[in-house]
Amino acid sequence: MSFTLLQLVATIYAFVQFAFADEVGTVLFPNTSFFEIEHYYPSPRYHVYPRRTDFSVASFVNWGQITDYNSKANDGDDYFSLETGPFAYCAIGNYSFWLSQYGRGSLAGAGAHFLMAMNGSHPSWAKIHPDLDDIDEDYNTMIPYTDDENDAMNEPYYFTFFAPRSSCVMTSATTAVQVWEILHEKRDDLAIGSMLVNYTINPDEGTFASTRPQDVYSSYYVDDDDDADYQYGYGLLSTMKVNGVIYMYAVDRSSYGNYQDVLLASAPASTVLDKSTWSYWQNSTQSWNTTEPLATKRRQDDAVYTASSSIGYQIDGGSMGSIFYSEYHHAYIFTYSTSDDPSTLIIEYAPTPAGPWSQNEQVLVNSTDVDFNYAIVTPYFYNSPAHEGHVGKELLISVSPASYDNTYWAYKLSFE
Repeated sequence: MSFTLLQLVATIYAFVQFAFADEVGTVLFPNTSFFEIEHYYPSPRYHVYPRRTDFSVASFVNWGQITDYNSKANDGDDYFSLETGPFAYCAIGNYSFWLSQYGRGSLAGAGAHFLMAMNGSHPSWAKIHPDLDDIDEDYNTMIPYTDDENDAMNEPYYFTFFAPRSSCVMTSATTAVQVWEILHEKRDDLAIGSMLVNYTINPDEGTFASTRPQDVYSSYYVDDDDDADYQYGYGLLSTMKVNGVIYMYAVDRSSYGNYQDVLLASAPASTVLDKSTWSYWQNSTQSWNTTEPLATKRRQDDAVYTASSSIGYQIDGGSMGSIFYSEYHHAYIFTYSTSDDPSTLIIEYAPTPAGPWSQNEQVLVNSTDVDFNYAIVTPYFYNSPAHEGHVGKELLISVSPASYDNTYWAYKLSFE
């Protein structure tokens, strides 16, 4: 199907402009006391020799559906069920919170990007930031829209969707970044890309700021444009920081990659918002290159990992997994599911962010109650330095039920 003029202006133009544009905007939230739960943020010591690699699971606990537990106190009614997702965990300094999204546009009605405080003892109890009700008048949002997006969303059958696919990572004691997926759809025409969002907590002024620095960082799918030089969505599969360096993982979603190859980019945490400072791993030479590879062919030789079948769900080309460092295991951990078996969560490990990965696809959890293709896994952070060295022993998992009814649940997995 060919694009309409509106599509050309509102989607394709934005997605092919990879030169750095001006900041889209910032949404400022007062009252950081809203983040009532503090935790201890560790300073891990990284090791190159993995240990505890049998990954025996001691327990897999269901905390229940993620709900706005504050709503019952406000109106005396039932808890508000957050029918949205995925839910991504974020931490800045000593504060922990959930981030999630909903669609905006005539296909989905009024939407939102939720900023929610997390209850440290019961993570499924969330609390939406009260100031979201006062933002953008008609729509609650914590991420600014471009002028083109705002104009286009008044058109019939237009849909804009920002989705967090991985957890955020701290870039300093008061800042963090997160990669979000951008999806623009009008009727059957579709364009997908990714963007970085920057978060800042100002403890002196008591504010939380969400900034969209630029329109887009990558474009990896546009309908009716098979000849485009698409980019990989670095950071959408997973993002982590190690010794001041941000590592951003992407699944090859092109027709060449078949959702099996994982590619890797990196940047100093201090300059990650400047894409000119990014480097790209070439597995064939075991070295970093400053030239960004394009998805013009399958680049399996440069992939840090190739799965035996497609990783994660494949709605509009998406994939989800989680990669992080576990102090408890002295190893880099990769959890994911495959499209062949969404009830199974698989775990791999490696001594470095670039591998080599164990390639033995150990089954971590098998549960017919959930769909791990929509899961985001992160180490559970503790509230005391007494747990130093244990980060990674317990994992926080946000996941949809097997029926996928637009709800998300919080689970806690503990290793022996």
